[in-house]
Formats: sequence, C-alpha cells, structure tokens
Amino acid sequence: MNLIQRLKNLGVKDKLFLTFAGGVGLYILLSISSYYFVNKTKTNINTAYAHHLSISQPVNRLKSNLYAVRNALTLMLMEEDKGNLKSLYEKIKGFTDEIDRDMEALLKSSILDKKTMGILMETKGVWEAFRDTRERELIPNI
Repeated sequence: MNLIQRLKNLGVKDKLFLTFAGGVGLYILLSISSYYFVNKTKTNINTAYAHHLSISQPVNRLKSNLYAVRNALTLMLMEEDKGNLKSLYEKIKGFTDEIDRDMEALLKSSILDKKTMGILMETKGVWEAFRDTRERELIPNI
C-alpha cells in the first residue's frame, strides 16, 4: 500500500490526530522561524543605529556648519555697516572650530571603512584650502 491509500484507510480519529499534529508542527516551525528573523532584524537595527547614526550625526553637523559658514561669509560680503563685520567673523570662527573638531573626530573614528576615510581625507583637504584662502585673502579684503 502506498501512503495515499494508507491515509484514505485511516479512521476519522487518526485523521484528526494527524491534522492536529501537522498544525501544531507548522505552528512550531513558524514560531521558531519568526523568532529567528525577529532577532536578526533586531540585530540589524541595532547595528544600523550604533554604526550609521554615529557617523551620520557628525556628518550632518559638518554639513550644517559648512552652510552656516557660507551664509555668514555671504552676509559679510553684503554688509554695509562695518561694525557688524566683527560679529559675523566671530560666528565664522565658531563654525570653523566646530567643523575642524567634527572632521578630526570622524578621522579618528574606527567605524569608517577605507573608501569613506579616503573621501573624508579629500574633503578635509578641500576644506583646509578653502579655510586658509578665506582667512588670508577673502576676509581681509572685505
């Protein structure tokens, strides 16, 4: 007798038991797989939070400070009252200090991979060239 014929010849009580046992087995299988995938997702979320957030916050601070320096420098260029230039210059110095601190903190970070570190080093070089040109040539001529 093959398996299908045996199942057909089983009594109602045995068929109900097999159906119940199959349902319980399926429930257990789904529970175990759900537990596994929930834990895997939780681990990925924690990794994303710990790794990516710790990088994205300083990068976003850098970005906003760069915009602030640009804005203050533009205001200096448009300022007609020379008395306000000193306060704008102080703002630029404050933002510049924050940019330098954040850049150094990111460069010391062990989280970054080599490609990202290379991009950051290139960005730092561009920033230093801009900062030095601004301090030596642009601001003294305003």
